[in-house]
Amino acid sequence: MADVYEVAAGHDNAAGLTALTWQPATPTGFKYPAYRWSAAGMKPQGGAYYDLDWPEATTTAQRALILSELGLTDAVPSAELTMRLQNNNDTWSNYNVLASYLGDDARVPGTGTWTGTRVRLTQITVLT
Repeated sequence: MADVYEVAAGHDNAAGLTALTWQPATPTGFKYPAYRWSAAGMKPQGGAYYDLDWPEATTTAQRALILSELGLTDAVPSAELTMRLQNNNDTWSNYNVLASYLGDDARVPGTGTWTGTRVRLTQITVLT
């Protein structure tokens, strides 16, 4: 498999993965919102999340292309997907995820352009 971001509709659909037309910017990797410390060590709480960013996606058409490949629109802001993601150690694995369009991009006044597009992946489960 190529080391590119791939997506398929629904969970457990690794056979249906296809490469995203527009690959996201350099990934930030898996993030954890909080950690719990105990005698057994440090454990993440709240589950991991993974942001996919396209800061250069500034036109309405570019934004629509990115969202449509992930099964998202302004009216449908989340979708269950199977995705191939880059791990924090630079390896790649397939995951079931819930993709959510954050809607934190904005139109730049007077230009008809956007500030970029971001999608957050949560409820992440590795496929074996």
